[in-house]
Amino acid sequence: MCFISIRSGSISVILTLLLAWPCFAQVATLNHFELILEDQNNLDNPQVTSLGEAGVLIHRKVIGNAEDHIELIKLDTTLRESWRGVIKIEKNLTVAKAIVHDQIAYLLLSATFFGNFDFEIIAMDVNTRSYNQYLVKNLIPLNLTHLDISTNAILIGGYFNTTPVVLHFSFATGQSRLLPGFFNEPGLLNQIRTGNDGLIDIIVSARSDQRKKILWIKSYTPEGDLIKATVMEGDVDKNLLFGKSFRKEDGTQIVAGSFGVRNTEYSRGVFIAEIKPEGNQTLNYYNFSDMENFFKFMRPRHEARVKNRIERRKLKGKKNRKSFRFLTNELHQYKNEFILLGEAYYPHYLYSNSYFLSVRGDRIFDGYRYTHASVIGFDQTGKLKWDNTFEIGDVKTFYLKQFVKLAPSSESLGMMYLYENTLRSKKISRNEVLEGKSSKTLDSKLETNLVKEKATESSTLEYWYAPYLYAYGIQRISGSIVEKNEFGRRILFINKLKYQ
Repeated sequence: MCFISIRSGSISVILTLLLAWPCFAQVATLNHFELILEDQNNLDNPQVTSLGEAGVLIHRKVIGNAEDHIELIKLDTTLRESWRGVIKIEKNLTVAKAIVHDQIAYLLLSATFFGNFDFEIIAMDVNTRSYNQYLVKNLIPLNLTHLDISTNAILIGGYFNTTPVVLHFSFATGQSRLLPGFFNEPGLLNQIRTGNDGLIDIIVSARSDQRKKILWIKSYTPEGDLIKATVMEGDVDKNLLFGKSFRKEDGTQIVAGSFGVRNTEYSRGVFIAEIKPEGNQTLNYYNFSDMENFFKFMRPRHEARVKNRIERRKLKGKKNRKSFRFLTNELHQYKNEFILLGEAYYPHYLYSNSYFLSVRGDRIFDGYRYTHASVIGFDQTGKLKWDNTFEIGDVKTFYLKQFVKLAPSSESLGMMYLYENTLRSKKISRNEVLEGKSSKTLDSKLETNLVKEKATESSTLEYWYAPYLYAYGIQRISGSIVEKNEFGRRILFINKLKYQ
């Protein structure tokens, strides 16, 4: 058992607490925190991890001459600083991912040079600041994508080349092993989900022997032993592209995701399935073209043309072929329904101005553009009851990730996303739009002449603890700051948000 050494850091902290910030539309900013970052090459950008009702944890690596360390700052739920400290680490390590469970923060460290495939874990009690360090032996290079906690074990998911694998590390035995039952062929790791009982469910999408896209759901004990493997295969003309699941109290699994009619990444619609404990499966499919609001992200005239074309094809007995690249992000039980949240996107390319390159047809990838998010409600029998749309349009990213978050209440469902320090929100109730899309920049509330530039280096919206979310990011600032006439400085900002 070790203890964090506390030191007075050279980082300037500015904290503003506002009991009642003005609201825009449905979102109120309750508290605000800002951290002025030193412009030094030896400092990584800080990351912020939710501690639930204990607050948030700010962490980043600092490179020293003789040794490196992780700098930590804990804030409570009002964004007041509770404590700060450092943990020494070896120079070849960096924080790859972080996760919190039962007031224990787990920092997963990976090597910064090729050849060392082992991981280290720092498991720290965020209240007492005591921590243990563990070495996780690993023999293969792993492109890390997932991290989850089970009963007395941590699950590290990723890819060996293009093959999905999950590494199970037991805190009780100190032993690590690859979970059994994975493929020796390419696939996509959709989800690692652990239940309160410690059972582990992992979904992988892959190709069958007939080259058709199917889903494998593998269930494990908390110790990492395979209990069963369930194959989900769509109808003859349907490929199951991606899926999310959760387990009901009676052991029934609800799985929902996207399907396509061809063996591509394009989705024709969504499916929802019920898998009984004995293995019986029931699947229902719904085309995007059959949904009431899926095309609401379009301009009215464009939407009308698309819907008219769909209706004409139906009258002629033809199938509709509207397809989208569609991320399946969340599946929840909401009231007495199941709701699925996904986002539609497309890759954008730039073409070279060079005559020689343009003749060759060369193009340059310019990131992914998001068009809209869709939230879809099903009843307990898997029947589609409603759908609604949140138009996006302004998001561009080089890495696919979830942007839109949900804020449910008894009367409505809030939808919001953060991009370049501007928060957009929309309020719906099933098919009905209660309040349309609105936006507001998350400005500073400091009592100084601090002025932020428009450009934002990064910004993220995350779930916190019900009913709160938090937004954080890094911005360039200009102007005098606390008796310093310095310009072009950078800050980390954190806002506590509540959907009213």
